[in-house]
Amino acid sequence: MKLLIQKLDPFATLPSYSYEGDAGMDLFSLEDAEILPGAKVSLRTGIRVAIPAGYAGFIWDKSGLATKYGLKTMAGVIDSGYRGEVQVALCNLGQEPYRVERGSKVAQLVIKPIERAEILEGIIEDQTQRGERGFGSSGSWESGIRNQESGAHNSKFQIHNSKARPSWDEYFMMAAKLIATMATCPKLRVGSVVVKNKRIIASGFNGSPSGLPHCTEVGCLKFEGEGTSCRRVIHSEHNAVLQNSREVEGCVLYTPYLPCIDCMKAIIGAKISEVVYEKEYEGHKARYATSREFAAQSSVRLRQIPPVNIVDTLQKYYGNDPERETNLF
Repeated sequence: MKLLIQKLDPFATLPSYSYEGDAGMDLFSLEDAEILPGAKVSLRTGIRVAIPAGYAGFIWDKSGLATKYGLKTMAGVIDSGYRGEVQVALCNLGQEPYRVERGSKVAQLVIKPIERAEILEGIIEDQTQRGERGFGSSGSWESGIRNQESGAHNSKFQIHNSKARPSWDEYFMMAAKLIATMATCPKLRVGSVVVKNKRIIASGFNGSPSGLPHCTEVGCLKFEGEGTSCRRVIHSEHNAVLQNSREVEGCVLYTPYLPCIDCMKAIIGAKISEVVYEKEYEGHKARYATSREFAAQSSVRLRQIPPVNIVDTLQKYYGNDPERETNLF
């Protein structure tokens, strides 16, 4: 059987078999991530697959990651009609945080033939030894429940009910939007954050250079014949790079808009590795088309994500929840 695979990102790694006779081909993460104990993450692979009709793909654990670190795959069935990006959902059942690096193996994909059942409605009359005994009645689950009822428990696998955390992209984009509230140009308030190893090391908002009056005080500075852009402010991306220029090499910059050509030059010069953004400014197409061209000619990767609504996200995690003492709304 031949399996057609498409890279959706130039940095993606194609799946591969490690040894002859392997049932599963290795899947590789497209992004860095840290999985805390008890947490779940969904990792991009940057690929999509065209599984032939009559087959399905199953995402399974990597035995080494499961036995050594307690990493468990979840939601792992890829139907033959699915053409979206393959993602790997991982849960850390271990006791220590696990660091995923871009290009590392995170799971394996097994392709298997599928028998499609014909569904009939009727009365099931045949008797079996198990009968109607519940899920897990053959042993481990029932015995585990009995142990818990008698006061015994295994501290390694305690389960706590909690709301799933935002993704890293949501988290850092919300931070950029929060920082944008400090912007002093009324034309458009924009914020940016620079991230290294899942930590914010620099931030910036669009405003005047230090010591000069702000647009909110004296108005925007525009030159006739040069469009509507304000010349008084430094853009948020440029300010973020300037704030910690010695440490930003190889980092990721989050900002709501695709950077303009001026900011892209600063980003390239500072050796930022990736820019994550939501959308492009209206108008000024040449400035942003050239910005894209400059990024493509350099090592800067551009990645667009769906818009993050900071209010809806905060409401989801903190609003109207009787179990939380803190209510933001």
